Amino acid sequence: MSSELCVPLARCLIVSYVFCLEVSLLAATSKSACVASEDMRCSTESGGPTCIILWAIMRAGSSATSRAFTQRSDTHALFKPFTKVYYLGTEREDLRDLDIPPDPQFSYDGVWSELYSPPGGEAVTFAKDFPVALPRRLWRSPEMARAKHAFLIRHPADAMLSVLKASTEDSENTGYTYFNETKMGYGEMELLFRLVMEEFGQEPVVIDHDDLMQDPEALLQELTRRLGIDFDPSMMHWTKPLPPHPDIWAGFFDVANRSKGFGLVRTRSPRGAVPQEISGAVGRALPIYEALRSHRLQTSIA
Repeated sequence: MSSELCVPLARCLIVSYVFCLEVSLLAATSKSACVASEDMRCSTESGGPTCIILWAIMRAGSSATSRAFTQRSDTHALFKPFTKVYYLGTEREDLRDLDIPPDPQFSYDGVWSELYSPPGGEAVTFAKDFPVALPRRLWRSPEMARAKHAFLIRHPADAMLSVLKASTEDSENTGYTYFNETKMGYGEMELLFRLVMEEFGQEPVVIDHDDLMQDPEALLQELTRRLGIDFDPSMMHWTKPLPPHPDIWAGFFDVANRSKGFGLVRTRSPRGAVPQEISGAVGRALPIYEALRSHRLQTSIA
């Protein structure tokens, strides 16, 4: 094995071990969470915009869903705001982009300020991001408890194969040079889902990628209903681009940004063999996916 591969592999093994320890700690301390009070649970009724955060697995259709919400006239949309802080802000947690100077415009406080005090006074704010991009020490913040949370999932074989291809066949455009299991976020998604349900007192909304692609209008109608906002037909016909985002990740969502809508209904092809490079990761994520999928929104065709 080359030294180039050993470094990410060792890092992945270490993070996996730490993750297991943190899972146990979270389970042991969930009863005593600092946000479990009734005041915190009811804070969504304290005025201000309806703040919606869509937490997604990588390559699950979240860019397309973001474009749908961006079309709404009553909504101020943010695209991967926590990810910008995580990789590029002065508080950044990941060291992958150290060649890029930290940008003070990207901060966690700045994200919350924009979500709860939108510049145009919009009635709804929307952010799409990944659970791994928000450090767990910030999960129990008052801002998190006030938000309405939705989760977008995808079968790990499909999502991970897409990331593998983006990392090995299109690395020049995506900025990824190897597959990193921890960045997929299935473990973080499960923990955050549990926290939203058990500590924030919400019934989390879950969307499966395949259902969304099969009947996007029906899924978005049900999603908006569950989130307490009206469905806007403009969500199906896109003219506005995604909100501003760093060019270094543009390869991941170029297609979504060029599209004018969800397109034709896709017929799902039989799932093929999983490449050896990701087979272990797929196996570890599959039980999490299946557990979350049991909570998914369903329409008459799902």
